[in-house]
Formats: sequence, structure tokens, C-alpha cells
Amino acid sequence: MLTDSANHIAYFTLLALLSLAVWVDMREHRIPNLLSLGGVLAGLLMSAWFHGLDGLLSGLGGMAVGFAILLPFYLLKGMGAGDVKLMAAVGAFMGPHQVLLAVGLSLAAGSIAGIAMLVFHQGLGQAMQRYWLTFRGLVTTGSWLYVPPEKHEAAAIRFPYALAIATGSVAALVYLAGFPAFQLETI
Repeated sequence: MLTDSANHIAYFTLLALLSLAVWVDMREHRIPNLLSLGGVLAGLLMSAWFHGLDGLLSGLGGMAVGFAILLPFYLLKGMGAGDVKLMAAVGAFMGPHQVLLAVGLSLAAGSIAGIAMLVFHQGLGQAMQRYWLTFRGLVTTGSWLYVPPEKHEAAAIRFPYALAIATGSVAALVYLAGFPAFQLETI
């Protein structure tokens, strides 16, 4: 079992990483490799330092799970590579089981923010029409025929997804801290 000070060091390191990622992503619409890969390294080092080999293995598993779940979104051009690597960093801190909750809550936060942005910019109707065409094409031809938004559409506005990752990850930490049966493996 970790001491409270070890938990606090890891929590504050992760929160600092997420805060910095949000700040940079909102300003530059990107998350630098130095930040995300530095976060992976910090998470793995802390996991190993606080929990030995088991912690390192848990951190590696969390990193792989966080990366693997968001990778398809990158491949489909739904998010940037920096977002995927940032979630890998979160996984390095949290471990494979807990990062599942963080990913789910991050995807929920991103979906809510994306829909709100479409509504605010009056682009929800256009987006729904494109998704309907994609669905109809999939049903009728069996092929994925995604029509990307044009540059003038609200759906083409870049969204700093680090904010959704931070929101989901912090919500997961708060939830997990309230339920001792789900204590974090590596933090």
C-alpha cells in the first residue's frame, strides 16, 4: 500500500501534465511529443518506483490500453496523434483497469463538448446529414463511405481534445478515490 505522500506526488504530477497539455492544446491545437512522451516516462518511472516490477508492468499495460483504445479514432482522423499519446501517458499513471474508466469518461466528455460546439455553431444538422449518408452507404453497399466536413462547416472546427481527456481522467480519479475496492494500481 502506498503512503499518502506517494499518492499525492503521483496525483499532482498527473494533474500537472494534464493541465499543461490542456493549456498547450488550447493555444496551439497540438500536444507536443515532449509533453506526452515525457508523461509516459514519468508515469512509468513513478509506477516502478512506488510499486516495483508489478507497478512497471501495470503502467506498461495502462499505457498500451490507453493508446490502443484511442488509436482507431486517430486512424479515422477523429483526433490527433498527440491525444492518443496523452491517453497513453494517463494509462502509464493509472494502470490498465483504471484507464478504461478514464478513456470512457474522456470519450463521453469529448462527445458532449463536440455536440455542444455543433449546436453553438449551428452545424448539428449538417453533421447528422453526413452521418446519415455514411450509415446509408454502409447498409446499402457494405462499404464505409464517410464524407468529411468541408472547411466552412462547424464540424471542421478543431477541438482541443486534451480538455476532454483531462476532464475524463480527473473524473475517473475522483470516482476511483471514492471507492476503495477500485483503488488505483499504480498511483
